[in-house]
Amino acid sequence: MNIRIDNLPGPNEFERQCIRRILQRYNLAHFETTDERDFTIVARDDELPAGGPLPLEPETAEDGLFGYAGDGNRSGHTDDDGDAGTPDADDYGLGRIIGGIYGTIFGQWLEIDVLAIDPAHRRQHLGEQLLKQAEDTARAHGCRHCLLYTFGFQGKDYYPRFGYREVFHIEGYPITGTEHWFVKDL
Repeated sequence: MNIRIDNLPGPNEFERQCIRRILQRYNLAHFETTDERDFTIVARDDELPAGGPLPLEPETAEDGLFGYAGDGNRSGHTDDDGDAGTPDADDYGLGRIIGGIYGTIFGQWLEIDVLAIDPAHRRQHLGEQLLKQAEDTARAHGCRHCLLYTFGFQGKDYYPRFGYREVFHIEGYPITGTEHWFVKDL
């Protein structure tokens, strides 16, 4: 046996899927369900040209509600159409993605990883609509509960308005902030 440990530079979906599969196989012996499916729901502005993710630049307090659940720095890859076989919005002639929600449905739980709305499109109830659609989709798949986490400056005061209750928080995360975990019975 020749085992090597590699420290990989940044997220790579192939390696993540391999690690996740190892955990899923282990879990088969311990969980009553292994039904796990990812979901993504997006909001598009058909008046804006389709394109890749917005440039990564810091927001200011004037941008308003920062509607993220989970890690706001997660981003998909950018496809410049040089990557054959990877369709993007340009391939479908759709409008620009201006917000969205994604996560996992696992057994009777909806786990929301990210809810984000572009600052120019906030205060139009898009986050509420995306959250409701994700919850409705989860109910249709037999989910009875929802779990999400957010930083204190993101959605700590947002989610309780929709029936979420805080069950845990961490102070000093990642340095001086807080992370808050919420659940909701669907």
